[in-house]
Amino acid sequence: MKFRSDINALRALAVVSVVFFHFTPNLLPGGFIGVDIFFVISGFLMTSIIMGKLQQGCFSFTNFYAARLARIVPALIILLIVLLVIGWFYLAPQSLDTLAQQIRYSATFTSNLLFHEQAGYFDSVSRDKWLLHTWSLSVEWQFYIIYPIYLVLTARYLGHKNVLFAINVLIILSLTFCIYSQFNGDNSYFLLQARAWEMMLGSWAYFWKPSCKIPASVGWFGLIISLVLIDETKVWPSLWTLLPTISALLVLVSAKRSRLAEITVVQKIGLSSYSIYLWHWPVVVLFYKLGLNENVHYLIGILTSVAVGYISYLTVEQVQFRRDFQSAKQLLLGSTPVLGVVIVVLVAKAINSNDGFTTRATLDKELTQVYEQLKREKQKSPKRKECHRNISDQIAEPCYLFSEDPSWAIIGDSHAAELAYSMAEKLKVNDNGIAQYTFANCPPSFKQKDDFSACTHWTNIIVNDIAQNKGIDKVVIAFRYSMHLYGDNEKTYPELPKEHTDSRRDKILNSLNQTLNLLSSAGKKVYMIMPVPEMGQSVQTLIDKAAMRSESLTNIESAPLTYTYKRNETINRFIQEYSEEDNKAVHMIDIEDIFCGKFSCYAVREGAPLYYDHNHPGLPVTGIIATRVLNRANQ
Repeated sequence: MKFRSDINALRALAVVSVVFFHFTPNLLPGGFIGVDIFFVISGFLMTSIIMGKLQQGCFSFTNFYAARLARIVPALIILLIVLLVIGWFYLAPQSLDTLAQQIRYSATFTSNLLFHEQAGYFDSVSRDKWLLHTWSLSVEWQFYIIYPIYLVLTARYLGHKNVLFAINVLIILSLTFCIYSQFNGDNSYFLLQARAWEMMLGSWAYFWKPSCKIPASVGWFGLIISLVLIDETKVWPSLWTLLPTISALLVLVSAKRSRLAEITVVQKIGLSSYSIYLWHWPVVVLFYKLGLNENVHYLIGILTSVAVGYISYLTVEQVQFRRDFQSAKQLLLGSTPVLGVVIVVLVAKAINSNDGFTTRATLDKELTQVYEQLKREKQKSPKRKECHRNISDQIAEPCYLFSEDPSWAIIGDSHAAELAYSMAEKLKVNDNGIAQYTFANCPPSFKQKDDFSACTHWTNIIVNDIAQNKGIDKVVIAFRYSMHLYGDNEKTYPELPKEHTDSRRDKILNSLNQTLNLLSSAGKKVYMIMPVPEMGQSVQTLIDKAAMRSESLTNIESAPLTYTYKRNETINRFIQEYSEEDNKAVHMIDIEDIFCGKFSCYAVREGAPLYYDHNHPGLPVTGIIATRVLNRANQ
């Protein structure tokens, strides 16, 4: 296939969009569509290669996969080796263990499945994951495995003329799955099933020969509009994804050269786009972990990503690896890229098997001790999966811990999940327990109608049930209040997020007020846990940063106390005003002193981590909070 400068320009736009989005999302809100552009290009190129060889009667699965390995694996393996070296010398055991797991999944092109089981692509914790961006490589590789088999079987048994029809069938099925997942509340961002249609849409550029020329400018305009109109608030992938993918398709179909696309810098970025994409995200994570979050740092990060990517293109991607294998066995045993994958996976597996090598000579003793403590703090409720409700498990019934007839209940979001278990453990001594009513990411929404959808429906049922349950006489309430009122703070720290409207805030506070009033009027004693101080970064990131800077790990500050006051100002004002109403059945449980000193709040205090991420305390700390609640109840 002849080299096309317009495809190279598309690659340049795609990688620049992604890099700018990851460093400066406010500057280019739709930059993540760059991955979708790459998918369309890949679909076109793979279809052209496979169909071209089929028509010549010389298609070879072995050579096809060998070519893909030679193209993708070498640069990836070099990146993984560099990260292993950095991790060995600078990361604590738990961080190295996590990195090694990501390396294993990335090297075997299954990282999309790993990240699918974790938080979403746009979640704040994403910047703790060194290899999050490899999800797209995994999706592409999985597509490379299946797609040629499908085309070969179709061409053989249905004829070449029906190949496009067969492709369209899969496009419809994949797009249907994508849309179904969107409306069913499932996260399909990382899954091949929801992405395959984008790559197969690119195949249309191979088959489609329009009778009249389509101006390339139409496609380029659509891509620019996508970058401006689309942002991370859109469900993705979805029907919105049709805009950038069809726009990229139109550019491919037009096959028109342009002076702008052939500018030297555009072509060089396009040629090195794969390596730039590979290296930019680890740079994002490194800068994030080091707390480099000024505009000048972002500029340095972007330039570093491009420079390292270009060097990788010149020194690694240009190396020619053998591609003419006679059999699959010969490919597996004789391919240098395959050997690289095996070695990296074995090293990463050894790290995982040894829990990040806690006895490494490169480790500081203090760092080892802190991470041993963090391992304990990371203890989540063993009943979390069973008892903590979510969008796909909306059972409006209690989950009983240690007693089928408890006198205590707890209501809340994820901030109540570990506290529920800690409370139950302390109550079981007296043959008591707790009824857990927790729902992921669900704000106080009692007496609301449709504003918070499934969460609202669930809350209205469970609050009324608790009020009517004569066996329950004490209720604990714990939420991540400020996140529900203003949004997640990790992406905006040290600035405060302002994602939500005044109307939403009023509804939440009104719901909380009505919940307290109903429960107290029903004769319940209510214990409202005041907000947990939140951090700008996860505890693991803050420990890594302190270790990289050779700073003390005994007390690691998370945020100034003034930030905590500003972050929680609205909910604290509500608590103060409610307390002034002198409702003796409602007790406010202050927990600030557990996390904060006179001037700062802490991620690690006296050698003990206080959180397991950037806002959730684990069982050791919720145990302290539970004791405080029970002491108040016994007064």
